[in-house]
Amino acid sequence: MSNVVWKLRRRQQLSADSAVSALRDLEHSDIRYAPTVPLLPRARAIAEALDHAVYDCLYLAVAEAARAPVVTADRRLYDRASAGGWRDHVLWIEDLPAP
Repeated sequence: MSNVVWKLRRRQQLSADSAVSALRDLEHSDIRYAPTVPLLPRARAIAEALDHAVYDCLYLAVAEAARAPVVTADRRLYDRASAGGWRDHVLWIEDLPAP
């Protein structure tokens, strides 16, 4: 999420105050965080199998461990994960049911 805020700031699509507010809201949200250090070996193995960045493959490693899909708008990650054996662990954002 922090990276998204950074990108929006970089593109001047978000004010500095809004960025601070968004990150503060994130800090106080009910989001559960997964420890990533224990999952790094698995993320590296997935990254090697998919020829994709380790930091993105951490999401897949967390999804595997949680036995739940990761929702993504990253087309490259989605396509590679779907084709590479991680189809059960990745869900395209536009395939989510409308709220």
